[in-house]
This record gives sequence, C-alpha cells and structure tokens, in this order.
Amino acid sequence: GRDRRGGHLVSAGGSGGDAVSAAPDRELDALVAEKVMSENVLRQPAFVATNAEGEAIEVPAVYSLSGGPLPAYSRDIDAAWQVVEMLRSENWRVSLSEINQFDRNCRFTPEDTSAYIYALAPSPALTICLAALLVRGVEVAL
Repeated sequence: GRDRRGGHLVSAGGSGGDAVSAAPDRELDALVAEKVMSENVLRQPAFVATNAEGEAIEVPAVYSLSGGPLPAYSRDIDAAWQVVEMLRSENWRVSLSEINQFDRNCRFTPEDTSAYIYALAPSPALTICLAALLVRGVEVAL
C-alpha cells in the first residue's frame, strides 16, 4: 500500500493486489534485466529428458543475455549495484538501510520530489531489485 509520504511498499513475503509472480532467483533476475536494465533475455525453458537408463530427469531453465550470462541481480550485491547505477543515471537517488535483523530497506527517490518508492526484503540485493522493479511499475510477489 501507499503511506502518507507517497512511498510504495512491497515486501519479499508478497503483497497481494496486481503483481507479477516470479519464479525465485533467475526469473526475478530476468525481470530486472528486461525492465530495469533494458536487456534482452534469452530463455531456454526447463524440460524433462530421459537418460540412458530410461529415467526421467528434469533439465532446468537456462537464462542468458545476448552478450553472456544473466547476472544474479537478486543475490549478488555487485550485480545489484549495477541496477542502482542505472537508476542513478536516470536521476533517482537511493537509500539503503537495515530495518532489523530480518529486513533491509531500499528507497528510490526522484531528484525532483520527496515522494519515494521502497521495498523490504531479507537481503540488500533482493531489496534493490524489488524497489527497482517498482520504479518501472512492476510489482513482484515472491
């Protein structure tokens, strides 16, 4: 929901409402790449194959960018910081803080206003990703 100061909150526990459901990790990373970083993500869907013994084995989905591997934006703070730098280049200010032992807060504020968008999650990288997607109008329910 919205608070008195114009912030928008999404938590890693889910938020209800109109939200995109993302598979953990790689699908979230793909959303960040597409919606925030303006990258084209190549997806090879998961499938079931049969091994030499006739047993079914699941082959996981593979995500990549046209120029190489998909960064782990939601798990790697160095990759997540690329997201911060992208939004800074668009005149968004960022603030990161630790709320308690379980929650980290990332707040993005446009330079010309005091309204802001923020998200809470257990890790800084995930929090950055959730808030950045909100900046782009994408709410993710994990």
